Amino acid sequence: MLIGGDTVKNEVIKCPNCHDTTIGKISKATYFCSNCCSEIVYRKDEVYVYKHNEDGRMIDNLKLRGFEY
Repeated sequence: MLIGGDTVKNEVIKCPNCHDTTIGKISKATYFCSNCCSEIVYRKDEVYVYKHNEDGRMIDNLKLRGFEY
């Protein structure tokens, strides 16, 4: 997947946590996977994954560098 600045370019986004494609866009660089309740934030060459429980509270986070999307 190509990333320019903070924008994902014309590709199907897969969740780095569960690899599902049920991704919704929250903002310019932030997405949400409804399959595993993860918030995904793309920033240049880093990907941040924030895992949430059913009521929306964050339960875990992960920072990936040099991640091949």
